[in-house]
Amino acid sequence: MEAEISSYNIECMELRVLICTDEELKNITDQILEGCRSVDKEIVTSAAEAILVLLLADIEKTWMNKICDSLLELCFYRKEPGLHDFLRLLDISMYLDKMELSEFRQKRLSTILADIDLQTDYNQITDESETQIKEIIMTRMLCAHLAYQLYLYEEKQNMEHAEGTLLWKDICRGERSCKEFAEVRNGWI
Repeated sequence: MEAEISSYNIECMELRVLICTDEELKNITDQILEGCRSVDKEIVTSAAEAILVLLLADIEKTWMNKICDSLLELCFYRKEPGLHDFLRLLDISMYLDKMELSEFRQKRLSTILADIDLQTDYNQITDESETQIKEIIMTRMLCAHLAYQLYLYEEKQNMEHAEGTLLWKDICRGERSCKEFAEVRNGWI
């Protein structure tokens, strides 16, 4: 089946993950991470869907942490295409408690959230096209969801809240919420 799908030049990494053995997982994981770095949107999407399959499966934490570290790196550099997929996957990994959140990962997430807030500030919009505004809202909405998951994790672990977490709490529920779209505010449920 995989060969037939591939013959039409359709990327099918998620299918490979579903049918692989534990021994093949290392090679497939490397292919997935390479796919995330691609400039081809279809390859990135297939790689992101393969990561979602891995998130829902029961794989070793070491593999999941390697994947999450790569996702953090890609989000840190705002890799396109794929930023929305990567933010969504990090949110899901936090929700499912699949990522071990070290101090480094917490700081990296905080930096990502703070940087994306600055880079998607509505006051910086030069081209007021509907598409650009929708992209910004979607990015901010995904950041709000991710920040909320980070906030819950920090609360559960009695950790000090990171700056990025508190920033997004303010955006969604604090003083800045009156200037934010409802779709973004609702990310902080």
